[in-house]
Amino acid sequence: MRAWPANRDSRPSRSYVRRLIALFGTWRQRLRDRRELALLCERSLRDLGLTRYDTQHEIRKPFWRA
Repeated sequence: MRAWPANRDSRPSRSYVRRLIALFGTWRQRLRDRRELALLCERSLRDLGLTRYDTQHEIRKPFWRA
């Protein structure tokens, strides 16, 4: 049994590929942001209104979770 009708091209559509690339970019950005957050000193965290607990909670999230 085929996954899609016989008249469709078997390649993924360009919009699908673009969305996938954008998703990978979002995941990479989250990784970078969380790494930077982990490096901030207490004073910088306080300036942002964050606690060390807040940052630990955020950096422990997997990259696919917002």
